[in-house]
Amino acid sequence: MEVRELLTPVLETARRALGRDNEETLRVMHTLASALGDLDREAARLLREEQVAALERVRGPEHSSTLAAKHNLAILLMEADPERPAKLFEQVLAISSAIGRTTLLRSS
Repeated sequence: MEVRELLTPVLETARRALGRDNEETLRVMHTLASALGDLDREAARLLREEQVAALERVRGPEHSSTLAAKHNLAILLMEADPERPAKLFEQVLAISSAIGRTTLLRSS
């Protein structure tokens, strides 16, 4: 069984039962996007974008999880569109510098 077949129903259930911005829902979204990686870059991109938007709403743009999610999205986009990831990396760097964070502690 493919990862998508296993995790997609889990994500759909989490969205329904817990809500789109719930921590567990966002964790499942991250796991599925990571697993999709090279298998389906478009689906992974959509999940990463949704995760970034939710984290910005829930935790704010300066939270380490939000910055890590933007970083993950930028990495995913590097091959397809070099301009967009550069802008995301610049945002992450600017916010990290402004709040005195020099490293991303973990991805979310």
